[in-house]
Amino acid sequence: MTIPSKNSWTYLVPTGWDEESAIEHFQGKSFEEAFSLIEDNALFYSEDFYYMPKKPFQFYIKAFVEYLVSEKSNGDSDAPSCFLALFEYILDEKGEFLSNIEGILDNCLAHIAHNQNWYDADASIYGDFHNRVGEIRSRWSHA
Repeated sequence: MTIPSKNSWTYLVPTGWDEESAIEHFQGKSFEEAFSLIEDNALFYSEDFYYMPKKPFQFYIKAFVEYLVSEKSNGDSDAPSCFLALFEYILDEKGEFLSNIEGILDNCLAHIAHNQNWYDADASIYGDFHNRVGEIRSRWSHA
């Protein structure tokens, strides 16, 4: 995997604080460095994905996915919930970002749907992951 170039981060409109934060946190980072950031604080860094251009998003979301399906995310109740919310947003606003990475995303969704207890994510707080994933998949198949 090739780290997205600085040109991949160029925005067509002037950037705001959120875009600058995503650039500061992720630009030039390797997959392993991005994984470490997410492992350190998935809740905090997940917000950056909303403000990434397509190429960086498609590169760095793989680190988020890898974290979610790894042993390191055990007990991290916020990470899968943030991922599901991000997925819903991308599906609604930037559906083209999902092209060419559907397989890894779908595998991650399946993992989240079947491992709510493993993440220690109380359904009364985070909602039922199985249902949330079902709704996402239904919307995704109609997009």
